[in-house]
Amino acid sequence: MQEERYWASAVLGSCIAGVIANVLSHPVDTSKTLVQADVGGAEHRSARHAAVALFKKEGVRAFYRGGLARTIRGIGAYFIVSSLREQCIVNKTDRDSFTAFWD
Repeated sequence: MQEERYWASAVLGSCIAGVIANVLSHPVDTSKTLVQADVGGAEHRSARHAAVALFKKEGVRAFYRGGLARTIRGIGAYFIVSSLREQCIVNKTDRDSFTAFWD
């Protein structure tokens, strides 16, 4: 029963963290990607300039293109990191230290 609770809380926590982090960071990432794609700097001088130009041209929705795929990837990453962290804590607790792992 406790194992089921762990998995449910890990999945739910990862989903919440992934969605919040990606909704907040995706517009900035989109602006950064526009600057990186403009290798010569012909269209965008900075991420701020790219964000303003994108907003004027296409509106808020343009900042979230590709957001679903990035959010799913983020959720997976949060799940992996939180699961690894939990296993490290369990391992440390069982062995009473990290150094005992190598013995």
